[in-house]
Amino acid sequence: MPLILQDVVASDFPPVMACLWDAFENPEQHLFRLFCPMNPVGAVAGDRASALKECTDRFWEWHVSDPSSYWQKVVDTERPGEVAGAALWKLNTKNPYEEPEHHTAYWHPEGGQREFASQAVAQHEAVREKWARRGHVFLNIIFMHPSYQGRGGARLILEWGVKKAAEMGVEMWLDAFRYGKPVYELFGFTVVQHNRLKPVTEDPDEAWKKCEREWSDLDEWIMWRPKDGPYIEGFSVKPWEVGL
Repeated sequence: MPLILQDVVASDFPPVMACLWDAFENPEQHLFRLFCPMNPVGAVAGDRASALKECTDRFWEWHVSDPSSYWQKVVDTERPGEVAGAALWKLNTKNPYEEPEHHTAYWHPEGGQREFASQAVAQHEAVREKWARRGHVFLNIIFMHPSYQGRGGARLILEWGVKKAAEMGVEMWLDAFRYGKPVYELFGFTVVQHNRLKPVTEDPDEAWKKCEREWSDLDEWIMWRPKDGPYIEGFSVKPWEVGL
């Protein structure tokens, strides 16, 4: 059953987000919950369907308000109504960090949970804000439904991204989970920093402590691919190290 890539349109978005939740809940990725909590503002706390709808609406709002945002989906040609996976790319033709950004996780309830999530999101963005200050292609999100993992969908997405970056003449960035890092290295990416998100406070409330318990594994690997091809140790020049 061959898999193909298609652009995501508005009517696709609810099943795309349902697929995202299925992918990141099996097994659950703690970083995912920073952006897709079970008790977001405006939803019924603890109700998965309500939380998923809030997340879907918010992600679509982010997409349509960002000219660099491009969603694509993976579909099985023999089951065209089913979303096998998807990716969110940021196609930045210039430095997207020219203006400082204040990170507030407003979708989390006020108090310790929002404070914890806001710090974690800021730490998540900090490395790219410092080093990716040129036009670049950023793989923001990539996922495959558990039933489609290992069938080549992620390879289709990554091959598309490498080709797009070459067309644009820019470098690539992504944030990898532990299990994804070796895959991205096969596509010419290298780790530039192991980023361990660790919010701190002097006076944690119960909501903060709950976040510390439930979101204990917030590790990611910031990865970069040069604009002229795969990273080569001892040859590839990291632009931020030479003042670019």
